[in-house]
Amino acid sequence: MIGSEAIQASEDEAWYEGAAKAARAARQNDSVPLERVVIASGSVDGRVTRVDRGTVHVRDTEGNVYQLRIDKRSRGVREGQSVPIKQLEEGTSVRASFDLVGGSSFARDIEVRR
Repeated sequence: MIGSEAIQASEDEAWYEGAAKAARAARQNDSVPLERVVIASGSVDGRVTRVDRGTVHVRDTEGNVYQLRIDKRSRGVREGQSVPIKQLEEGTSVRASFDLVGGSSFARDIEVRR
């Protein structure tokens, strides 16, 4: 099974590289390294299940868990005010927007819902 896992990882890397090249070409900006090109953006409504150093986990209503990496562009927002993401508690209702970059999802805005 290890061989098939390695093949899948290689195929995944090739897909992310191809998607990044296409996204970069669409923006006509060859100066951005492929590992920093935003391939797609999305959002999820759900509840925080865990906040670790560098990641926040959000479970949607269908039970899917999104592991969103936190970087310097990630921000938490409650009623228009900035809140530290690390202070979000398990069970907090949120809408999280994120960017897919180089095979990882990066949190952008995590809006605390009522």
